[in-house]
Amino acid sequence: MKRTLIIFCVLHLILLSRCFSQTITVVDHEDLKPISDMAVMNESKTKFTYTNRSGKADISSFGEQEMICFQHFTFERLCLSLEEIKKMGYEIRFTRKVFAIEEFVVSANRWEQNKTEVPNKITTVLKPAVELQNPQTTADLLGISDEVFVQKSQLGGGSPMIRGFATNRILIVVDGVRMNNAIYREGNIQNVISMDPSALESAEVIFGPGATIYGSDAIGGVMDFHTKRALYNTGNNLYINADAFSRFSTANKEKTSHFDLNIGSRKIAFLTSISYSDFGNLKMGSYNNPDYVRPEYALNTGVKDSVVTNQDPDVQIFSGYNQLNTLNKLRFKISENTDIVLANHYSKLSDVPRYDRLIQYKSGKLRYGEWYYGPQVWMMNSLRMTVKKENKFFDEAAITAAQQSYEESRHDRSFGISSRNEQFDKVGILSLNLDFDKKLNNGDQLLYYGIEYVFNDIKSTAQTLDILTGEHSPAASRYPDGKNRYNSASAYAGYKYHLSDKLTLNTGVRYNYVTLNSTIIDNSFIMSIHGDINEEWRSDRGCRNSSQTC
Repeated sequence: MKRTLIIFCVLHLILLSRCFSQTITVVDHEDLKPISDMAVMNESKTKFTYTNRSGKADISSFGEQEMICFQHFTFERLCLSLEEIKKMGYEIRFTRKVFAIEEFVVSANRWEQNKTEVPNKITTVLKPAVELQNPQTTADLLGISDEVFVQKSQLGGGSPMIRGFATNRILIVVDGVRMNNAIYREGNIQNVISMDPSALESAEVIFGPGATIYGSDAIGGVMDFHTKRALYNTGNNLYINADAFSRFSTANKEKTSHFDLNIGSRKIAFLTSISYSDFGNLKMGSYNNPDYVRPEYALNTGVKDSVVTNQDPDVQIFSGYNQLNTLNKLRFKISENTDIVLANHYSKLSDVPRYDRLIQYKSGKLRYGEWYYGPQVWMMNSLRMTVKKENKFFDEAAITAAQQSYEESRHDRSFGISSRNEQFDKVGILSLNLDFDKKLNNGDQLLYYGIEYVFNDIKSTAQTLDILTGEHSPAASRYPDGKNRYNSASAYAGYKYHLSDKLTLNTGVRYNYVTLNSTIIDNSFIMSIHGDINEEWRSDRGCRNSSQTC
């Protein structure tokens, strides 16, 4: 009897709470995402509340005859009766307002500024475009703009080109840190795919020289990538937001999974993101280039190389690879004027076959039995502190310190030959940037200046490995095999004067001091490199003949 009475009381309380508590949910009409901090009030504004992070608000305090108005600066204002809200199922969808505002960029001088006052052409790819296009790699993301040419020697590649400039003439910047290092050569490189497109907030491409602020490797342009920010909570409760997706593509049997989580309070925020992609062999469409058809391929049985007929010549055998990306950010609000962000970026690619080499023929036969890039690993740890406090020296200052480690390798073996050439390169990078800006004459003039220091430590080794016996012997490394130390110290300044609505003066100056110390440990052995490989080795360095120093 007591148990029955208790159950009856609990049910009665639940029914009463439903009668007296009326919760509505407000969402964006386009993507059905909840709208937080929307004001909910009556027409006389004597009663009001706000929606929470889930877009929910309790309207039980409003009377049956009152009109309930919803107001948010990014959505159209709407007033509804309680009866109309009931017919909508207590879920109200809102349409965004259209704002005509000036476009701002960050990359051109490291600070936010009006796009119309930048003398360079700028293309911006924002997060909505990334989510809509859903690119497999960051190289594909750059192709969204239709203004950056992306060269691909293989599926696991993507070397961007801007108006004929590439590699060491285009600067890649990630969250304010230069990604370029001392082994960025003139030939095509695939480093841009180390970034996870699913973790990007936006990407900006600056066409034309940005050498004043960034140095000579930005003479062709700048590609500035901004990853997702760790967001604070604007209210008193803890802000928690998670996103996840999984993707499958039939063209290359791609299987990608992504997850990110943001937890934020008023003073501290944490963001973690992880993505894993497994790409199978790429299959070409029916309208393809006959030069890339794969009628046969080389297969090593452990004893010798054999030529195997491809059952489907449109499938690019030995083009698949896999990739892991992680991002972690910890953000602190030291004060209302000071913000600190600690970030860790990590990317690892598996062996990446170089397809354009695997389909080469010599004297009517396949030229290579193997040609692939070894695991490409990139890790960056950075600390960025931003101070916004007006004084006689600056209005805003930023200090960015970063440590990077990068490694790559190349492996190639001619068809029918058991000796495989292997080259391994590792680079450790330290960098420090101090940037300041100061507005003058009521904002009509802007002075920005800073200093930069970059240190590169390069380690390069090589060997020739017999895949049958396991024996290895010394070989020519890609770079000197001793100590390789590269130092760069720079000071720069820029000045912008807003003369009128149609005329802006931009000028700047930069001073660089660069040192390079390089030694060779051992050159006593005879480098017996196969003629074809030696020819390729010279062409990669722009050498015209065998006697030219590379």
